[in-house]
Amino acid sequence: APFLVREDNGAFLLSAEGRNMVWDEARCGGRGEATPAPPPGSASPLALTGRFEAMTPDGALPCRPAFELFARRCAEYPPARAADITGIAESTIIQAAELMAGHGPVAFYGWAGLNQHHQATQTSRALHLLYALSGCIDAPGGNVFFAKPPLRNVMGSELLPPAQAAKALGLAGRPLGPAGKGWISETDLYRAIVDGKPYPVRGLLSFGANLPATRPDPRQGQAALQKLAFYAHADFFPSAMNREADILFPVAMTWERQGLQAGFFVNQAAESLVQLRAPMVAPQGEARSDAAIAFGLAARLGLNAHFFGGDPEAALRHVLEPTGLTPEALRATPEGVTLPLATQYFKYRDKGFATPSGRVEFYSEALRRIGQPPLPEFQQPEIDAEFPLLLTCAKLPDRCHSQHQQAQRPGRKPRLPTIFLHPATAEEQGIAEGDAVTVRSPHGAMLGRARLDAALDPQTLWAHYGWWQAIPGEAAEMAANYAALAGPGCDPVSGSALLRGIACRVEKRA
Repeated sequence: APFLVREDNGAFLLSAEGRNMVWDEARCGGRGEATPAPPPGSASPLALTGRFEAMTPDGALPCRPAFELFARRCAEYPPARAADITGIAESTIIQAAELMAGHGPVAFYGWAGLNQHHQATQTSRALHLLYALSGCIDAPGGNVFFAKPPLRNVMGSELLPPAQAAKALGLAGRPLGPAGKGWISETDLYRAIVDGKPYPVRGLLSFGANLPATRPDPRQGQAALQKLAFYAHADFFPSAMNREADILFPVAMTWERQGLQAGFFVNQAAESLVQLRAPMVAPQGEARSDAAIAFGLAARLGLNAHFFGGDPEAALRHVLEPTGLTPEALRATPEGVTLPLATQYFKYRDKGFATPSGRVEFYSEALRRIGQPPLPEFQQPEIDAEFPLLLTCAKLPDRCHSQHQQAQRPGRKPRLPTIFLHPATAEEQGIAEGDAVTVRSPHGAMLGRARLDAALDPQTLWAHYGWWQAIPGEAAEMAANYAALAGPGCDPVSGSALLRGIACRVEKRA
């Protein structure tokens, strides 16, 4: 918060040694002076607001603290403007702010709803900075990072040569995104397969994914899978994705294979539990677990040295060793073993944060360096007269992404996904409860069945996600596939797919 930002170029003011500078109000007889930042938690009275002339070898440089720039950005969104953007009453926004400010501790939960928008990074930053200001990070009653069982990491990232890691698709365009850790987006994968850019991808080994049903631009996804020279897929059952596979590995279901769970996320007691689930029945047919398939492939490729001599039991023992547990001990205690783990709060006070400065960064110079706004800012999703509504999605509780959509219901017609819309919006289009409807976007269309919900904003639709099968009597492009509505764009920092906030329209089917 106190780091000085130069007005001339937007960069942090640095000392000759490269340290961030702050304005110490107690220096120079009370007149203040720019000085290298002391360690976090120092008692020095550092300025958080104001405009200061910092003396440098190049002369006086006007600067402002990062916190003031953040506060100014917040001031651009008073409750009235926020109400206009969100459709939430100004009084409700004020009430929420007062509730957060005066009735801590505060906790929040965010998942795909935040991370599948055109501004996923900036939205998440704004939320986390608001949360940081509450003082509840890693605090009792806040979002706590509980102690976890100390399993060994066998991801193997260290085996990848740096020169090869630098070839990760999307890394050049989004250096701060997941590609920096080896994760790539489907859009970048499709481009590499279909267009050969930045280099051609000719083979794919996939475990359990269903890209055409769950990721944007399914036509491009299908074209990419068809163009692959070789494609092997491991899955429970045939799907829209694996029907293109040259080889389909049948995978053992959950009840047919062993599974290790170390920590159950809910609280410290749950996180301290380690459990090894035994298979309830033997795998059917030729099915194997994902691990068994991976170990088998490693053996065929001569990689047993990296796969514990081809012994999955040795791998499990290696993973568990830091916990003091063994596979035998866990099998003898099928309900699980609780480790003596204790919660330590406010860990950042000793360890700092995983940022370049080790602090909460209201102003991100890392984003500025790649041409992105260093302060969170909002851009309204684009709509027009042809596509005046905004579409979002949700998953059914009895589905997991696209799983179980293939299940046939004897004696019943194929079920359409539900499209929820406000009664006023439905009335404008002559749509009644239960009508078959089509939702269209600039990128495609999907079928659905209308359900009226007065709690929705009139400009918002939301639909069920994960359908992938074609509808009898309809053209293939009119399948009930939400992903068809999403285009190839992405969040500019992370590459997150744009599965929400999609400009669209809805119409009754004849």
